[in-house]
Amino acid sequence: MADAGLVQKTLRVLQTVAASPNGIGLSGVARLTDIPKATCHRILLSLAAEDWVVLNEDTKRFHMSLSVLLMLSPTSDRDTALSYVNRLLETLATQAMETCGLDQAVKGTNTVMVLAQTASPHNIGLGRRAVPRMQPAWSTSTGKVFLSLGDPAAVRQDLESDPQFRDSSRGRDLDGFLEELAVTADRGYASSRDELEPGAASVACPVRVNGTVPYAIWVGGPAYRLTPERVPEIAEQLRHTAQDIERVLARTPPGTQLGPAL
Repeated sequence: MADAGLVQKTLRVLQTVAASPNGIGLSGVARLTDIPKATCHRILLSLAAEDWVVLNEDTKRFHMSLSVLLMLSPTSDRDTALSYVNRLLETLATQAMETCGLDQAVKGTNTVMVLAQTASPHNIGLGRRAVPRMQPAWSTSTGKVFLSLGDPAAVRQDLESDPQFRDSSRGRDLDGFLEELAVTADRGYASSRDELEPGAASVACPVRVNGTVPYAIWVGGPAYRLTPERVPEIAEQLRHTAQDIERVLARTPPGTQLGPAL
């Protein structure tokens, strides 16, 4: 009987978290379920350990985990998958306190397309720009991610033959740029500073799907706020979000694309 009572309490706690799309704190769960706070705490910790709920360390609110949301509502099409991705980007923007987004490489060009973007919680951040939009790969952190995955000799040849790259500031030091790509490939993330536009900085990491890297996600903001010291921390947040996006895309039908077929 004691076990049955615990199961009922666990279900009530889980239902309360599920009914709170913006998350809910421990005190709120205890109040709404009429279960002692200490008992709710133990139940929530057990649910978190099993990846049923997650705790936002900043807000101290519990949310349903992505695994449970995917189990209850599979990503059967592009629009559903993109809605999950946007939700993950919103969470990332809150964690990093900067603008973030998801990009796709444009095949046959040294260009990336911004497919999704979530604004920074700060009043001062990256300027609002149209989505989707095209950007030169060599000036962006996501572009560097995509370029770093290619054969170095082929990338060199491709960049040498690109007049826009040759005319850019990076084109004046191709060897240095290729060395940066090698570092990016080794550490698993890229960064840019004062490249796409003066005073702007960003960090990006790849999103892997079935052995390929069709997308990359990024966090960007003013260079005075997104300092070099913050880059490793932001890179780690990006890795976790990329893994969640990979889990979302793994549940979509083969061939599903978040952006146009490029």
